[in-house]
Amino acid sequence: MLQNGDATITIVGDPTAGIVRIDVSNDKTAALPAGVYFDALQVTFGNIVSPLWVGQILVAANPFGV
Repeated sequence: MLQNGDATITIVGDPTAGIVRIDVSNDKTAALPAGVYFDALQVTFGNIVSPLWVGQILVAANPFGV
């Protein structure tokens, strides 16, 4: 559903701690239907690509939406 460039990744605090914040703007997520989505974050060092985190994101229906 999301494309490259739809999210902003920010390093939080000490870069050696490995903590990042991932922000996706409301206009990119507002149209997502409720459901379970699969997500993955990968890191690339030179020519080595490694999955760092894999999981699910639950998008709940907005009870105040139209």
